[in-house]
Formats: sequence, structure tokens, C-alpha cells
Amino acid sequence: MFKLLSDLSTVQRKEIPITLTGDVYVSGYAGSWVTLDSSGNAVLTSSAKGLAWPVWNESNRNGTQGWSPDVKQAKSVTVFFGKVRFYTDRFAGTPALGDPLKTDTSGKLATGSFGTDPIVAYCRKASFSYVHFGNTITVIEVETV
Repeated sequence: MFKLLSDLSTVQRKEIPITLTGDVYVSGYAGSWVTLDSSGNAVLTSSAKGLAWPVWNESNRNGTQGWSPDVKQAKSVTVFFGKVRFYTDRFAGTPALGDPLKTDTSGKLATGSFGTDPIVAYCRKASFSYVHFGNTITVIEVETV
């Protein structure tokens, strides 16, 4: 789940190609974090070195895995970059307010450490319940660096 809180005029978006057999296509969740592989395709990874972006394409509204048909048709995902604030359920562990966040191998955010991990965002609100399309989801508020 990915709910943008920032004004769209403050962010930029980019289409990044994917392979239809790759981990991004199979993952199927909005808000997953991706980076680029050596071919320029989006992949899920924990070795992003700070170059990672959240996927904004619509996934299944009931929270199950799967993309809207435009991802398969376009063979790409849309990512945002710049200073972005949003709610997401794509996190691991229990990030606390102010924690630096890194990406993990499943495209989720996880608590990181300065100096050892590539920090891509900060937790701006610890986990809480949020109703999204009639489903109650546990989310955190995030701000990218």
C-alpha cells in the first residue's frame, strides 16, 4: 500500500522497465522499493546504495499480491523521487519515530544504521492502523531523503 501525502508538484516520477519474470513483477505491491540492475531494469534489493525509489503503480486494492494491467502492458513501473512523504505497509520490523530506513531484499523498508547502511528514508510516524479502501492496514509514515 502506498498513499502519497506530498503535493504532486514537489515530486518527480519516472517509468523504469521491468522484466515480466523478474522479482518486481512477481512482488506485485505498491510501495515496494526498487533499484536498477546492470541492464537498467527495476529490481528488489538490499544493496541499493541509496539509489532506491518507491513504486507508485496500483496493486490489488484488497491488499493481495498483483499489479494493475498497465504494469504488464507497459512492462514498467512508475517510481517517485525527490522529497516525498507517504504511508506504506511495505516495512519490516518495528521502525520508531525518527529511525533511518534502508531497503531489504523483499522491497520493504527496514531500520538501518548510519555509516553502515544506505539510508533512503526516515520514519516520521511509528506503525498505526489505517483504513484503505475498506481494509484496515498497519502502516508507517515515511519521508524520503
